[in-house]
Amino acid sequence: MKRQFLLLTTVLIVLGFSCTPKVDVEKEKAAIIAVIEEETDAFYAGSLDRMTATYPADGNVTHLNASDWGYSYTTEWDGDAAFGEYFER
Repeated sequence: MKRQFLLLTTVLIVLGFSCTPKVDVEKEKAAIIAVIEEETDAFYAGSLDRMTATYPADGNVTHLNASDWGYSYTTEWDGDAAFGEYFER
């Protein structure tokens, strides 16, 4: 009985690890870099709409700002509130 339990446990562990999806780290890294570059390009182009498109639609984001006066952060994305002063309307 002990041997069957050990065999069953081993099989379940092997199956559990073999069923996990494989992650292509380089592909994920390239996708993250592309989003960061698009956000930066949108900021320098003065396009709040393009910049807003790089953030999650559900507003689940933390944004850190650093300036001469210190650091500040917001925990929800609102493009107008966070960057409205930098863009012309």
